[in-house]
Amino acid sequence: MKLLLITFLCIINISTVYGEIDINNLSPYVYPPILTPIPDGVKQEIPEELGNKKLANMGLVDVTAEPFNADPTGQKDSTKALQYAINFARDNQMVCFFPSGTYKISDTLVCRHGIYVRSHLKGIAPSDVMPCSLMGSTKGKTRPKIILAPNSPGFNNPEKIKYLIEYKSYTVEDRKKGIINTEKQQYNVLMNAMIINLDVVIGEGNSGAIAIKMNSAEGSGIQNVIIDATNGYAGLDGAAGNGGSWANITIIGGQIGIMNNDGSSVPTPTMVGITLINQTKAAIIPQYRGSFTAVGVKIISKISGPLIILKRSAHPFDNTMNLIDSEIIFETSANENKTIFAFPESSLYLNNVYVKNADRIVENKLAGNKNGWMHIKEFALGIHKDFEQHKFTAPYYNNGEKVSDIYESIEVDKTPPENLCSKHLWDNNFPTWETDG
Repeated sequence: MKLLLITFLCIINISTVYGEIDINNLSPYVYPPILTPIPDGVKQEIPEELGNKKLANMGLVDVTAEPFNADPTGQKDSTKALQYAINFARDNQMVCFFPSGTYKISDTLVCRHGIYVRSHLKGIAPSDVMPCSLMGSTKGKTRPKIILAPNSPGFNNPEKIKYLIEYKSYTVEDRKKGIINTEKQQYNVLMNAMIINLDVVIGEGNSGAIAIKMNSAEGSGIQNVIIDATNGYAGLDGAAGNGGSWANITIIGGQIGIMNNDGSSVPTPTMVGITLINQTKAAIIPQYRGSFTAVGVKIISKISGPLIILKRSAHPFDNTMNLIDSEIIFETSANENKTIFAFPESSLYLNNVYVKNADRIVENKLAGNKNGWMHIKEFALGIHKDFEQHKFTAPYYNNGEKVSDIYESIEVDKTPPENLCSKHLWDNNFPTWETDG
């Protein structure tokens, strides 16, 4: 008996037209569909033009190698080389990798999120697998550093801020027709964008500069970054929305440490291990959707404050704040009034927060210790708001019983433990993919 084997050849005819989109005539901001090895996944091809083949095979684009040749000595201007590498890495779904060194720039590095033609929806959409991810090496004695050259064009006006690194995500106006709006940002689709292990320095004569702009969504974050904003306007603008986070960030100087220039565009952001040193206007000016949670924050200040300014939001529960396991220090005790929080226009919750030399922790609501430490074991302040003919209240409850709008539990002359903030972070011995062995 002979066994007859019949093989069916399945031929898939991939049309060049997806809905009303001709993939042979795409806009420069839209990429063709990814079909292999998994539709709408990550391409596995290694671009031949990359000079550092070892890193390329690991999915990394070396900014110092061919064809980019960014200068890691800081002598030459690397703006064009780094922008080329950032775009190339995104287009090929790779990580833009900075070997140890110093990289001088004189203009904004734009990290534009990818939009591509979906294989099964016959339309375009922002892609969670085409982000801009910037990673610095962990092998050197110091982190790789991006420095804005002194007196760079367009960075010298605090009334017209400009970013060193700016993340963008253009709005899709019509998915089926492939129409996008490059003048309008849509941050809630900016997913999986990262900056890891990169330091940023703003050079002299750049008073309108902000180091990094990143308003983002799930999977995105900034980790292990030191920003010297002494000569600039601010350190960070934005936040990572729910599903993302910022961790282990130090910002030195600037008028503002962390702000959000786009109003309440980011939902429920979280930050951990944030150190803010000697800002001249305020340490944090948050303005976010829902509740902003910051854990392991350390603020050191020479000004009298307020250090944290919670702005009013149009919606009743936006821009509330939770501050946990944190330490705030006014460097000198003096007769002048020193305030942490201006009277908040949104609800506020503090848990295990230590404050030194502040006579007012929350304006008109919680006094401090002008000449020493105070430990806020727990503090809750509910702000009532009217919205669309409804009254929203924020009382606190004790064992299910409604009590009032404010609660406090404090201790005077109680100093913080050494690991108050650091216990929330990995230590310097935590291995990375570059660790020997």
